[in-house]
Amino acid sequence: MLAILSYVAVTALTAAAAAVAGGDGTDDRVELLSRAGLVAIVVATALTAAWTRRITGNAARRGIPNTRPTAMTAAWFVPLAGPPAALRGIGRLLRELDYSERRLGFWLFGIYAHIAATVAGTAIVVVAAHAPVEAPRVDALRYQSNVLWLQAALDAVVVLLAARAVLHADRAISSPARRTA
Repeated sequence: MLAILSYVAVTALTAAAAAVAGGDGTDDRVELLSRAGLVAIVVATALTAAWTRRITGNAARRGIPNTRPTAMTAAWFVPLAGPPAALRGIGRLLRELDYSERRLGFWLFGIYAHIAATVAGTAIVVVAAHAPVEAPRVDALRYQSNVLWLQAALDAVVVLLAARAVLHADRAISSPARRTA
């Protein structure tokens, strides 16, 4: 749950940065909120890795072979290729227990859509911040605000997908074995 709450903090910080940029906020406050958002992303990644470690440990205790807790935990810190590897590993554990891994797939799609939107949004914000002097500063801030609001909305979608996937995987792997009648 802490991982999900940290993702909620990322969403809140992005929305706050958008609100500050949309008002008469200064670049310093927007930058401060953006940096706080980056710290929250690092914390969220660390908590997600810790959750993965706990899940894979539970799976190993339930007798599922080849759980590889260390590799799946470390995968979260490998840019772009890591999260899919970690989620595929958790999906394999779910398949071993006859549970659906579809929610993990939605989460993975959400992560990639979020990465693409963040890269595009950052590029747009950087271009807007370095607009020619003739361009009104208010327009650049409004543009930056709109991009940050879009990122906050995508953050919220990814948080919902992550919460569903985490709760499903947690329930499937950490709960006692299903009874077969």
